[in-house]
Amino acid sequence: MASSKLQRAARTRKSEPASEARPPQVTRKAASAVEPASVAAPKEPRPGRMTKVQLERRVHALEAQVARLKAELEAAVGPQVPWWKKIVGSFADDPAAFNEAMRLGREWRESFRPKKRSPKKKARKAKSSDDRS
Repeated sequence: MASSKLQRAARTRKSEPASEARPPQVTRKAASAVEPASVAAPKEPRPGRMTKVQLERRVHALEAQVARLKAELEAAVGPQVPWWKKIVGSFADDPAAFNEAMRLGREWRESFRPKKRSPKKKARKAKSSDDRS
């Protein structure tokens, strides 16, 4: 008898479409005497969609705000100068230091290149296979 109840319950669950599955309802507790201002304020319904004019106004306002924030950031941080422009000409009067910097840079770049393999010694393999006596 217990198995027939389970089969019936399973059949009814399978027959219900997934889109109609409802989450459990949450009941609200009794309202307290003092509610936060956000809860006490009447809520206005939000419009479903914005009109083209409203959207254009909103985009324009956002673009103006982004431009203002960029200007504030530029004023606070200052203009960004690339690192290479900061060091241009630092070796102009010292050719020995320039040559040393170029040598160190070359060594650093070459450290990333794969190492060349030494050629395999075929003579050693051939010799070991010939010595069967």
